[in-house]
Amino acid sequence: SRTLPSIMIELFLEIVSLFILMVAFALLLGMHDMVFGMLGNALSLQNSLLLLGGAAVVAFVLYLLRHKIRNIAFLVKLGNALKITLQHKTIFVLAFVLSLANLLFSFWGDYLLFRALHQDIPYSFIAFSSAFSTIAGIFSPMPGGLGVWELSRAYLFKTYYNIGEIAVVMTLIRRLLTYFALGIIHVLNATVWSRYTGEVAAAKTDEMSPMKQVEGV
Repeated sequence: SRTLPSIMIELFLEIVSLFILMVAFALLLGMHDMVFGMLGNALSLQNSLLLLGGAAVVAFVLYLLRHKIRNIAFLVKLGNALKITLQHKTIFVLAFVLSLANLLFSFWGDYLLFRALHQDIPYSFIAFSSAFSTIAGIFSPMPGGLGVWELSRAYLFKTYYNIGEIAVVMTLIRRLLTYFALGIIHVLNATVWSRYTGEVAAAKTDEMSPMKQVEGV
Protein backbone atom coordinates (compact mmCIF):
# COMPACT_ATOMS: atom_id res chain seq x y z
CA SER A 1 0.00 0.00 0.00
CA ARG A 2 1.18 3.54 -0.81
CA THR A 3 -1.33 5.19 1.50
CA LEU A 4 1.09 6.50 4.14
CA PRO A 5 3.71 7.72 1.62
CA SER A 6 0.96 9.50 -0.30
CA ILE A 7 -0.23 11.15 2.90
CA MET A 8 3.33 12.32 3.63
CA ILE A 9 3.61 13.87 0.16
CA GLU A 10 0.24 15.55 0.67
CA LEU A 11 1.43 16.89 4.04
CA PHE A 12 4.56 18.26 2.38
CA LEU A 13 2.43 20.10 -0.20
CA GLU A 14 0.25 21.52 2.56
CA ILE A 15 3.23 22.78 4.57
CA VAL A 16 4.76 24.46 1.51
CA SER A 17 1.40 26.01 0.62
CA LEU A 18 0.92 27.28 4.17
CA PHE A 19 4.38 28.82 4.26
CA ILE A 20 3.85 30.59 0.92
CA LEU A 21 0.47 31.96 2.02
CA MET A 22 1.82 33.03 5.42
CA VAL A 23 4.65 35.03 3.84
CA ALA A 24 2.40 36.44 1.09
CA PHE A 25 -0.29 37.69 3.48
CA ALA A 26 2.31 38.99 5.94
CA LEU A 27 3.81 41.10 3.14
CA LEU A 28 0.33 42.16 2.08
CA LEU A 29 -0.33 43.35 5.64
CA GLY A 30 2.89 45.34 5.65
CA MET A 31 4.68 43.03 8.07
CA HIS A 32 7.92 43.30 6.13
CA ASP A 33 10.02 43.54 9.29
CA MET A 34 8.52 40.34 10.66
CA VAL A 35 9.03 38.39 7.43
CA PHE A 36 12.58 39.55 6.81
CA GLY A 37 13.39 39.15 10.49
CA MET A 38 12.22 35.52 10.41
CA LEU A 39 14.18 34.89 7.22
CA GLY A 40 17.25 36.59 8.69
CA ASN A 41 17.11 34.44 11.81
CA ALA A 42 16.56 31.30 9.74
CA LEU A 43 19.48 32.14 7.43
CA SER A 44 21.88 33.29 10.15
CA LEU A 45 25.41 31.88 10.13
CA GLN A 46 24.80 29.77 13.22
CA ASN A 47 21.56 28.23 11.93
CA SER A 48 23.10 27.67 8.49
CA LEU A 49 26.06 25.83 10.02
CA LEU A 50 23.74 23.74 12.18
CA LEU A 51 21.60 22.89 9.15
CA LEU A 52 24.62 21.93 7.04
CA GLY A 53 26.09 19.91 9.91
CA GLY A 54 22.82 18.07 10.48
CA ALA A 55 22.43 17.38 6.77
CA ALA A 56 26.00 16.01 6.63
CA VAL A 57 25.34 13.68 9.59
CA VAL A 58 22.08 12.43 8.09
CA ALA A 59 23.75 11.89 4.70
CA PHE A 60 26.62 9.97 6.34
CA VAL A 61 24.24 7.74 8.31
CA LEU A 62 22.14 7.07 5.21
CA TYR A 63 25.29 6.17 3.30
CA LEU A 64 26.33 3.66 5.98
CA LEU A 65 22.85 2.13 6.03
CA ARG A 66 22.27 2.28 2.27
CA HIS A 67 22.05 -1.50 1.86
CA LYS A 68 19.65 -1.94 4.77
CA ILE A 69 17.50 1.01 3.72
CA ARG A 70 16.86 -0.60 0.35
CA ASN A 71 15.20 -3.48 2.20
CA ILE A 72 12.88 -1.29 4.27
CA ALA A 73 9.50 -1.58 2.59
CA PHE A 74 8.13 1.75 3.78
CA LEU A 75 11.07 3.79 2.49
CA VAL A 76 10.94 1.94 -0.81
CA LYS A 77 7.24 2.72 -1.16
CA LEU A 78 7.86 6.33 -0.18
CA GLY A 79 10.57 6.65 -2.83
CA ASN A 80 8.36 5.03 -5.46
CA ALA A 81 5.42 7.31 -4.58
CA LEU A 82 7.68 10.37 -4.83
CA LYS A 83 9.08 9.25 -8.20
CA ILE A 84 5.60 8.60 -9.59
CA THR A 85 4.38 11.97 -8.33
CA LEU A 86 7.29 13.88 -9.87
CA GLN A 87 6.94 12.01 -13.18
CA HIS A 88 3.47 13.47 -13.58
CA LYS A 89 4.39 17.14 -13.28
CA THR A 90 0.96 18.35 -14.41
CA ILE A 91 -0.77 16.36 -11.67
CA PHE A 92 1.80 17.56 -9.13
CA VAL A 93 1.21 21.21 -10.05
CA LEU A 94 -2.56 20.67 -10.04
CA ALA A 95 -2.35 19.10 -6.56
CA PHE A 96 -0.33 22.10 -5.36
CA VAL A 97 -2.86 24.57 -6.81
CA LEU A 98 -5.76 22.64 -5.27
CA SER A 99 -3.94 22.67 -1.93
CA LEU A 100 -3.65 26.46 -2.11
CA ALA A 101 -7.31 26.82 -3.10
CA ASN A 102 -8.43 24.54 -0.28
CA LEU A 103 -6.49 26.59 2.28
CA LEU A 104 -7.85 29.89 0.96
CA PHE A 105 -11.39 28.48 1.16
CA SER A 106 -10.70 27.26 4.71
CA PHE A 107 -9.49 30.75 5.70
CA TRP A 108 -12.73 32.14 4.30
CA GLY A 109 -14.61 29.89 6.73
CA ASP A 110 -12.63 31.43 9.60
CA TYR A 111 -13.49 34.89 8.28
CA LEU A 112 -17.21 34.06 8.32
CA LEU A 113 -16.97 32.72 11.88
CA PHE A 114 -15.37 35.97 13.04
CA ARG A 115 -18.14 37.92 11.32
CA ALA A 116 -20.69 35.73 13.11
CA LEU A 117 -19.03 36.77 16.39
CA HIS A 118 -19.39 40.46 15.34
CA GLN A 119 -15.65 40.90 14.71
CA ASP A 120 -14.72 42.72 11.52
CA ILE A 121 -11.21 41.34 11.01
CA PRO A 122 -9.55 41.66 7.57
CA TYR A 123 -9.40 38.43 5.60
CA SER A 124 -5.68 38.94 5.00
CA PHE A 125 -4.89 38.90 8.73
CA ILE A 126 -7.12 35.87 9.31
CA ALA A 127 -5.33 34.03 6.51
CA PHE A 128 -1.92 34.99 7.91
CA SER A 129 -2.79 33.94 11.47
CA SER A 130 -4.39 30.69 10.26
CA ALA A 131 -1.32 29.74 8.22
CA PHE A 132 1.04 30.66 11.07
CA SER A 133 -0.88 28.74 13.74
CA THR A 134 -1.39 25.70 11.49
CA ILE A 135 2.34 25.46 10.78
CA ALA A 136 3.03 25.79 14.50
CA GLY A 137 0.51 23.02 15.18
CA ILE A 138 1.97 20.68 12.55
CA PHE A 139 5.47 20.92 14.03
CA SER A 140 4.33 20.74 17.64
CA PRO A 141 4.68 17.46 19.59
CA MET A 142 1.00 17.60 20.56
CA PRO A 143 -1.44 15.35 18.61
CA GLY A 144 -3.25 17.42 16.03
CA GLY A 145 -1.45 20.54 17.27
CA LEU A 146 -3.91 20.61 20.18
CA GLY A 147 -3.29 23.69 22.31
CA VAL A 148 -0.48 25.06 20.15
CA TRP A 149 -2.85 26.01 17.34
CA GLU A 150 -5.21 27.83 19.71
CA LEU A 151 -2.57 29.63 21.78
CA SER A 152 -0.46 30.81 18.85
CA ARG A 153 -3.52 32.22 17.14
CA ALA A 154 -4.78 33.85 20.33
CA TYR A 155 -1.36 35.48 20.77
CA LEU A 156 -1.51 37.07 17.30
CA PHE A 157 -5.06 38.37 17.75
CA LYS A 158 -4.24 39.61 21.25
CA THR A 159 -1.18 41.45 19.95
CA TYR A 160 -2.77 43.10 16.91
CA TYR A 161 -6.49 43.41 17.78
CA ASN A 162 -6.69 42.76 21.55
CA ILE A 163 -9.29 40.01 21.09
CA GLY A 164 -7.28 36.98 22.16
CA GLU A 165 -10.20 35.48 24.12
CA ILE A 166 -12.57 35.77 21.15
CA ALA A 167 -9.93 34.17 18.91
CA VAL A 168 -9.71 31.20 21.30
CA VAL A 169 -13.50 30.81 21.26
CA MET A 170 -13.60 31.02 17.46
CA THR A 171 -10.78 28.49 17.14
CA LEU A 172 -12.54 26.03 19.44
CA ILE A 173 -15.78 26.46 17.47
CA ARG A 174 -13.86 25.84 14.26
CA ARG A 175 -12.28 22.70 15.68
CA LEU A 176 -15.66 21.37 16.85
CA LEU A 177 -17.20 22.08 13.45
CA THR A 178 -14.29 20.26 11.78
CA TYR A 179 -14.76 17.20 13.99
CA PHE A 180 -18.52 17.30 13.37
CA ALA A 181 -18.02 17.46 9.59
CA LEU A 182 -15.49 14.62 9.71
CA GLY A 183 -17.93 12.57 11.75
CA ILE A 184 -20.67 13.07 9.15
CA ILE A 185 -18.28 12.11 6.34
CA HIS A 186 -17.23 8.99 8.27
CA VAL A 187 -20.85 7.91 8.84
CA LEU A 188 -21.74 8.47 5.19
CA ASN A 189 -18.65 6.63 4.02
CA ALA A 190 -19.30 3.71 6.37
CA THR A 191 -22.95 3.52 5.24
CA VAL A 192 -22.08 3.51 1.55
CA TRP A 193 -19.25 1.00 2.04
CA SER A 194 -21.45 -1.30 4.13
CA ARG A 195 -24.18 -1.23 1.49
CA TYR A 196 -21.65 -1.88 -1.28
CA THR A 197 -20.00 -4.81 0.50
CA GLY A 198 -23.45 -6.20 1.33
CA GLU A 199 -24.49 -6.10 -2.33
CA VAL A 200 -21.24 -7.77 -3.39
CA ALA A 201 -21.61 -10.49 -0.76
CA ALA A 202 -25.25 -11.06 -1.79
CA ALA A 203 -24.23 -11.32 -5.44
CA LYS A 204 -21.52 -13.91 -4.66
CA THR A 205 -23.93 -15.90 -2.48
CA ASP A 206 -26.50 -15.87 -5.27
CA GLU A 207 -23.92 -17.09 -7.81
CA MET A 208 -22.84 -19.95 -5.54
CA SER A 209 -26.40 -21.08 -4.74
CA PRO A 210 -27.38 -24.65 -5.86
CA MET A 211 -30.13 -23.33 -8.14
CA LYS A 212 -27.65 -21.19 -10.06
CA GLN A 213 -25.29 -24.12 -10.39
CA VAL A 214 -28.11 -26.34 -11.73
CA GLU A 215 -29.12 -23.66 -14.22
CA GLY A 216 -25.51 -23.42 -15.37
CA VAL A 217 -25.44 -27.15 -16.02
